[in-house]
Amino acid sequence: MNVRHTRRRGGVLAVLGALLLAACSSTDGFDDQAYSRDRAQLMFESAYGHVQANFIDPVGMDTIALSGLSRLSVVDGRMQVKSTDTELVLLKEGLEVQRFVRPDPNDPDAWAAITAEILERSRAASPVSASAPAEEIYSSMLEGVVSTLDQYSRYEDAKSARNQRASRDGFGGIGVTIRSKEDETIVVE
Repeated sequence: MNVRHTRRRGGVLAVLGALLLAACSSTDGFDDQAYSRDRAQLMFESAYGHVQANFIDPVGMDTIALSGLSRLSVVDGRMQVKSTDTELVLLKEGLEVQRFVRPDPNDPDAWAAITAEILERSRAASPVSASAPAEEIYSSMLEGVVSTLDQYSRYEDAKSARNQRASRDGFGGIGVTIRSKEDETIVVE
């Protein structure tokens, strides 16, 4: 068998294998997962807890959560959350949908629970919010959360974060290095 043929065939197989692995590891399904209140609460617990644990300057969970909740109007302009000293009020077109007891200002888990509950009620009251993909809602709200931190903090949606991570860390695969030379594809390692 000719070495050049073997390399070319190996290169084609490696490229096909890499494409198959990329297709199998596609994350589009993750981005389109249906909304779940429990998943939302876990996601906000993680986000709020991460900010509380890692942000250098102390920031109240109420500040970041309310900033995130203010972004419900980005998904559906008719939805709004108003805050008083003791409660939060979900409004649709200025009319009260529901009142909630305001959690302790520094309790990330309580703020995550109330955020998920308000989000759940917003989806029940708004067909626009109910039909919006979960990732779109999370992205909007988390952009609001990080907007309160500093000029350097930013939120990247799940797809952008995966792309950034892959760019920084590389892609997982079958452990081969492929080089193209003129009209050949060669498996180097």
